[in-house]
This record gives sequence, C-alpha cells and structure tokens, in this order.
Amino acid sequence: MAGIRPGGRKDRTLLLKFSEYTSTKDVFELLSKAGVDPKIHLDAVQQLPRFSFDVKFRQVVFRNQFEQVLQGFDECTVESYSEVTVVTALYIDLDLDNNYVKQMLSQYGEVVGSRLCTFANFPGILNGNRAYQIKLKKHIPSVVRIANRNVWFTYWGQPKTCSKCGSMGHLGKECKNMRCYRCQQ
Repeated sequence: MAGIRPGGRKDRTLLLKFSEYTSTKDVFELLSKAGVDPKIHLDAVQQLPRFSFDVKFRQVVFRNQFEQVLQGFDECTVESYSEVTVVTALYIDLDLDNNYVKQMLSQYGEVVGSRLCTFANFPGILNGNRAYQIKLKKHIPSVVRIANRNVWFTYWGQPKTCSKCGSMGHLGKECKNMRCYRCQQ
C-alpha cells in the first residue's frame, strides 16, 4: 500500500549497539560467548549503520533467554523491539482529529507515536491512513466504528475479528449476530 511502511512487531529481534566499529566476526564471537549457537538459535544477523546489528532469533523464547545474558556484557548495549507495535489504521475520515483517535486507542495500550500517511509518489498528499506506535495491553478489533465510519486496524500478530460484531472466532461473512451499524447495539 502506498505511503505505508510495513512494520509491526519484532518479537524475535534484539538490537546490539557498539561504541566503535565491530566486525560481524566479533558479533558472532560475542553471541557464542553468550551461549548462542547460530545453527540452532538464529535466523539472521544484519549489520546496520552506526555500529549496530539486528540479531533475529528463531523463537521468542531464545530471544528472551539470550537478552539477559547479552545485557551482562560490557561490549554492547542491548535493546528490544518487542514493546512497541506499529498499528496501521485504514479509512479514517480525513478531517478527524488525530488526538481523538489516539485517545480511543489508549484503551488498548499506551500510544507512543503516530503519523499521518501520504502517497509514495505525492509525499505532501495525505492518503487517509495513519500509523500508530502502541505498547499494546490488549488486542485491537479489526474494525472499529469511529465518527460514523468503519476504521480498519491491522498489525502483526493481530487476531482476526468479525467486522460486524467484533467477536473473535468468525469473520463478517459468517456472522449471525445482528448489530446496528450506527449505534453498534
């Protein structure tokens, strides 16, 4: 979709930051020192700018296990990506105040950032979609009625919910619950 960067959760990834140039070989040596076996525990290691590396583990349990060990080393600082989820909101009324949407989303977690999305080929023109960074405490339904319009929310790991009644376990085309689109009763 134009203007929206894929995001979401990086549950299995740690960011390692070094104070000076560090080779990939040195990173693998550090990981080995922490007990990480690349063949068993890792999916990827990506060198980033500014002396940093993304280390993606095969499972969240591995990331959690080695995060504590790596934080005990002086060679680098370790940061986790998993606290913040990028939530994309589609079909929001162009005139709707962003603070109103952030307030509504606060019932699902702490909103730490937001941006209005634009078209890739027309960066100054809003496309009606928005991206929110949220420390989720509970899942957001796929569809929420805001200002007389159905707004679709999507993020990595989101359970699918019915677009008509908001329940999990079935989709809108299978929904047998009757609900008014205006009052949601």
